[in-house]
Amino acid sequence: MRRGTIITVLFAVIAAAILGVSYLLVSRPPLTLTVAVSPLAEDWMRQTVSEFNEAGVLANGRRRVAVDVVTVSDTSVIQGSAPWTSEAHPALWLATSSAAVRYADPRYDFQPQVDTVARTPLVWGGFTERVAVLPSLDWDAVATAAELESWAQIGGEANWQFLKLAFPAPDASMSGIAVLLSGAAHYHDTPTPTASNLSNSDFRAWLRPIVRSVPNYNSLGSNPAQAMAQRGTSLADIALLPESQWLVSLGGFRDDVQFRYPAQTILLDFPLVYWPTVEPDPDVPAAVDLFADWLLREQTQRTLPAYGLRPATTEPTSEAQLFAAAEPFGIQYQPDFTQPVQPPGRSAVLSLLTWYNQIR
Repeated sequence: MRRGTIITVLFAVIAAAILGVSYLLVSRPPLTLTVAVSPLAEDWMRQTVSEFNEAGVLANGRRRVAVDVVTVSDTSVIQGSAPWTSEAHPALWLATSSAAVRYADPRYDFQPQVDTVARTPLVWGGFTERVAVLPSLDWDAVATAAELESWAQIGGEANWQFLKLAFPAPDASMSGIAVLLSGAAHYHDTPTPTASNLSNSDFRAWLRPIVRSVPNYNSLGSNPAQAMAQRGTSLADIALLPESQWLVSLGGFRDDVQFRYPAQTILLDFPLVYWPTVEPDPDVPAAVDLFADWLLREQTQRTLPAYGLRPATTEPTSEAQLFAAAEPFGIQYQPDFTQPVQPPGRSAVLSLLTWYNQIR
């Protein structure tokens, strides 16, 4: 056989082998991971997962990885009402906050995977006309206004009637719990409120009229900023909400809004945790690592500001359109995040939630 013919045959054999291996890799059912995600990061996660699945990533170079997304509220994980068992549960959970992971029901066997995937702080916001009446947009001014109740008593117009506050329901979201913790940090002037701080009777008496100034949590929905943008002051005048919700809803306010960052920073830091199965597939740990790396890669992190979220380790710039559009109204590219609030343990927070449910 001629040399050229031999080379041609060898090339054909090698090509066929490569095609055969490729076919087996593609046709073999993928290793599927499920990631449970905080509603605050759902839109970003679904887009990111779509791109990951299209990339055809291989675990250990031999098995294609696919990811499914389910949404779960942090409070269901904290209260142990998520429909998970040791045999049937998601492989991964992107929580709203590392505090939510600490507060999770002990039956859920989470292991740290990534400390921070994204970030968003709580931010005060309100309609410009209402904010202008207050001496400042902070906890002290809001607490005084809530105590007096009527806008007429704090310098506003009588037809504004009662002060209407908005914040996420603490019994339904980690961002709502974060609002209560922000109030405790402010009242006690500390970034590390203790269990006794949260149970303090004077603090709870101060917080009670603030909680009761929220007319209807159901009307606020899952994104109170969006609801305010749509319904205006008939729904709420002022709110303390995740920055990301303000940013994605900004267009609805038609420039009629002002923002301020609380002195005590509550930073929602979106950790990723892993829950191994009872009899783990040997390819699963590699698949989990690959997906975690995908979330942290530069290209993926650059997409976060388009969803109102801050990257894990960098701050947005003027190129981030949502942040640039909100800057004239008080949103900052680089707020002071050097000393975020560190909340106390699970039992103290559950006690505060019990009190909240009794008085709201």
